[in-house]
Amino acid sequence: MHARFPQPQRRIREFGHLSWPKRAAIRLAVLVAVFALGLLVARAAAPATPGTNAAPQIEVVTFKSLFTDDQNFGKDPFFPESPRRKPDRPSRPDPRPVTKNTADWLKVQGHSVNSGKRTVIINGHTFEVGDQREVKHGNRSANVRCDQIEGQSVTLTVDGASQTLPIPK
Repeated sequence: MHARFPQPQRRIREFGHLSWPKRAAIRLAVLVAVFALGLLVARAAAPATPGTNAAPQIEVVTFKSLFTDDQNFGKDPFFPESPRRKPDRPSRPDPRPVTKNTADWLKVQGHSVNSGKRTVIINGHTFEVGDQREVKHGNRSANVRCDQIEGQSVTLTVDGASQTLPIPK
């Protein structure tokens, strides 16, 4: 034998039997009534001061945030491996002496002879006799002009000074 459960009763919405415009009008009327009641309560709660209609003054207190950024303390919580907060180390002077008009960083990387034309590759740039361009290496750069290509060497003018580089075999 099966147990019989009571059937749920149908609920009727508050305004389910009314059309949409009538329901909207009733809701609007209730909203206006609640707003008016709120205004009345607020006016009754305000102290009565004769002759003034000014709103009461409210003191607003603000706090200024103070952040100290000490490079020698702590680490960045969002980028803990970042070198940004590591203390600066004094830079060491370059142990190699800097000689004016000497570009010791220029290297001949290759050469070729094609139809009687000789070319050399210097720091990734191809030069023929008479070619001139700016060659960069790291943070250094020089204006290089190829003057002569011989069997075992290349004669260049580097920033106005003559320099000879050996051609590798």
